[in-house]
Amino acid sequence: MSFSEEAIIFKPSQPRYYADLLKWQDDLNICAYGEVIQPRSKQFLTEFSHFFTALSGLKVTIEWQKNAADCQKALPIYFRFYRGQFELAVMRQEVARHLQLGHSNSIELIRLESKMAQTGVIEQNTGEITVFTFINQPPDIEDKTLTLFYRNTLLEELMHTFSFGNDITTEGTPHSVLEEKCEIMSLFPEGNYRKASGQAYNANRPEGLTQFDVMLLILMYRYLPETTYERDVPALIRRHFDEIQTDAKQLMKTYRQHCAWSNPICGGAMN
Repeated sequence: MSFSEEAIIFKPSQPRYYADLLKWQDDLNICAYGEVIQPRSKQFLTEFSHFFTALSGLKVTIEWQKNAADCQKALPIYFRFYRGQFELAVMRQEVARHLQLGHSNSIELIRLESKMAQTGVIEQNTGEITVFTFINQPPDIEDKTLTLFYRNTLLEELMHTFSFGNDITTEGTPHSVLEEKCEIMSLFPEGNYRKASGQAYNANRPEGLTQFDVMLLILMYRYLPETTYERDVPALIRRHFDEIQTDAKQLMKTYRQHCAWSNPICGGAMN
């Protein structure tokens, strides 16, 4: 789900167009909350945070809560886990609460064709960035098709959150978790998990972060200066391509030694 198509828009501040690339600069605090957070959700988010720390050197701390009111306010990242349908009015209220706004009238949430997940970036007038993800969990059953579909969806949202990358539309085989075919999300118009649709979705998705994804994150967090303008990125890639590729292959090799469902590199293994 891309920020550009499905963003949470904070008004009345004017849109801001970045000449410099966004990336997290400091250690991160995340509030992950929901009335019922499945063990697989906790396991995957925890494992991804460890992976990101190993890659970037930034420490990620996660607090687990049941309600929005229990989360600390003004954190950089919020993950809202739920099951089934979730009302936009409730989303607005929770976003307003996290941003310490007195009301939710200034929060606009775009209604999605797919109700499986929504990630958005808000820049406040202070310049602070907050990322919100609302994600629908599958039925609490051991079905490989549905749990793999959920894993693929959650992994994509995490990649958006930590790379600030948009969706990439492709007609061919996706080579990144950011790539997806336009027709794929129409398989889940009601936010429901169906096995037949899950099989079609999984067949068109990578089952873990690809070398492209890992190289992108390594480029951002190991090689880009704190302030980097888009026009300077191609030269930086050419200068450091061999090192970035070597770093990515080494990190992926390490993670492939312990494949499991929660492993962001090789989680297709359901053990």
